[in-house]
Amino acid sequence: PRAAERWEEVARLDPGDARALEALTTLYTESEKLPELARILDLQVERLSAEPAQQAECVRRLALLAEGPLNDRPRAQKYWETLLELAPGDGEALEALSRIYENDGDWATLIRILERRVALATEPARAAELALLRAQVLDEQLQNPTEAAAALEHLLGELDPRNLTANQRLRALY
Repeated sequence: PRAAERWEEVARLDPGDARALEALTTLYTESEKLPELARILDLQVERLSAEPAQQAECVRRLALLAEGPLNDRPRAQKYWETLLELAPGDGEALEALSRIYENDGDWATLIRILERRVALATEPARAAELALLRAQVLDEQLQNPTEAAAALEHLLGELDPRNLTANQRLRALY
């Protein structure tokens, strides 16, 4: 506790002091003082603005902390979105935002995230699965069968022409 107090004093006097922030990060991680750790990581993000790769990892850590132990979904959403700004193709951030938007019922934003995930999927089966989910949300949640059919046609034309589920859904839409 005394070491943390001393490092906190240094960080208060010089919020950009790398040694103080690193020491506090270590101390709060080891002692599992998670709100304090989140506060220090926020300071780290500001300090690392000139180093995007390290800043992105710090933001990722904040997002995981907010979504997990801190159970602060709005804050987690903010951090995941920030991470996407720093690393637009980050799969973990896209997956987390999909989860958050689905839980919140933000279907329009979920559609955009799923579209990005389909485009970034490296495995054809995963891309087809995500495209099916996107078509389902378009049809069932947004009540847009025209867009759902277009999504299924894209799936069948570009991703997986033999996808039985997509064929059945498309037939049902027509």
